[in-house]
Amino acid sequence: MVVRDLFALADENAWDWRKYGFPLHASIEGLANQHLPNITKQIMMLICSQLENRKAFDSKDVYVYPRNSKICQIVGEHLLSVISSFDLNDFLTLWKASVPNGLRPKLRRHLTCAGRAYCEITPLPTNGTSVKLEGNDIRSRFRCISLLRSEDLPDESVEARLNALFERCSMWPEPEIGSFLTELLPPQPPRKKSSSKHLVPEKGSQVDTFSDVSYADSDSDFSYEDYCTESTETVSALEDVPLPTPPAVCSLLNKFCRVNNSSVGRVLTQRHSK
Repeated sequence: MVVRDLFALADENAWDWRKYGFPLHASIEGLANQHLPNITKQIMMLICSQLENRKAFDSKDVYVYPRNSKICQIVGEHLLSVISSFDLNDFLTLWKASVPNGLRPKLRRHLTCAGRAYCEITPLPTNGTSVKLEGNDIRSRFRCISLLRSEDLPDESVEARLNALFERCSMWPEPEIGSFLTELLPPQPPRKKSSSKHLVPEKGSQVDTFSDVSYADSDSDFSYEDYCTESTETVSALEDVPLPTPPAVCSLLNKFCRVNNSSVGRVLTQRHSK
């Protein structure tokens, strides 16, 4: 696996990637005996970004920074592809141990609210029942987790996709089910420029340079744990708050689903036709 070998190469060469990033050309060259250079470059284009606000350690190479969300998502999906249904606690422990040291996997941000997996949950309280969030973290209700990529679901209509989702789980928190609908919406205008950019080589120069393609989903993508951290605990619920559900997706859910309000947010169930 290129990701694993890339971080092993950094350890062998004592590269301080948390501070300076990975030297692109040195990484491709260092992994040449294990992976084809084009494959290594493609993977690094997927999982890394340049940061304009961080000074390059060596101007002779292009330095890139690993994106926490992309790497944790790839590792999480790989683990879930091996076992069809994973006990959540076991998965979280294995996931934490499997990502490169320094990265922080987030269940909701990277998988269940990103259209990559789903968790079967126990019923949530509806209106009229007072429940404190601290003692009833929504993640504590998850029992098992399964791989479910949005691109593997029906795409002929919103109704078809929702039916497929409700066949798997009768009750969905809004951020989770909403993440499986976003790709059915019309493309959104390009986001404003930020301090990071993906790698896309521009031809015609001896040393590759790169132009903007898209931007990091979160500024925490480049916040790394101290490398000495050995804890197997996952991040807290306050650190794993999903992105807001787009208004257009909320409108679709209001139209096609039954909405139940609870102390931990909106929960969607299937609206059966009469």
